[in-house]
Amino acid sequence: MTSNGYTDHQKVTIVILGAPGVGKSSIVKQFVHHTFTEDYEPSDDKSFYFPSVVINEHVYDLKIVDCPYIPYFPSNSLQEWSDFRGFNLRIATAYVLVYDITSEESFSYMKALREQILDSRDMHDVPLIIVGNKYDLADDRGVLQAGCNKYGEKTSKMYTC
Repeated sequence: MTSNGYTDHQKVTIVILGAPGVGKSSIVKQFVHHTFTEDYEPSDDKSFYFPSVVINEHVYDLKIVDCPYIPYFPSNSLQEWSDFRGFNLRIATAYVLVYDITSEESFSYMKALREQILDSRDMHDVPLIIVGNKYDLADDRGVLQAGCNKYGEKTSKMYTC
């Protein structure tokens, strides 16, 4: 235990991925800065955020990588180095895949990206979290909730912490 009463710091790299316009940056900024803006500014480059959080008396130093749209997940390190240098895609400690509940296209993109991640790296002990965003626009829902639930039942696993 350290002098501040917490145990060791653990470094965690979280990569945020999703189709354009699904609200990846808004989610990250709301988490890190507790702010939200209605203005949409497309991300054309990766952004890094470095918050720390305390969970169950453990300090986690987060490195959140907010990625712009990527057409595919790199299948090997050489491909990542040549196409997505510095994105930390293949060494992430966790992934958050975001889709817009009003967009079937973003849901399909998220599912394809998930499959590419699972096919290209060992995911043992690497959480992959799927977030359906823009719930405030649920009246315009393009992705049927039943379809999401079915996909979740098919793909989810229980993790014990």
